Amino acid sequence: PSEVSLTLTSFGAQKVAVIKAVVAITGLGLMDAKKLVDAVPSVIKEHISPVEAEEHKKALVAAGAEVEIK
Repeated sequence: PSEVSLTLTSFGAQKVAVIKAVVAITGLGLMDAKKLVDAVPSVIKEHISPVEAEEHKKALVAAGAEVEIK
């Protein structure tokens, strides 16, 4: 696929780290990022290249999250 969506499926044990990663990826404020993380499963980014999705996935997984690329 030329465009994929990055979905957060679990934030794991390091919720704060995952929220910070979401802020870095999306440019959202802390409160909005926290709402996204609290609402798992939630789409973090849509219509992005698979390469960009993999980069973001690495950051989220490093923070302890589980993500899905579709």
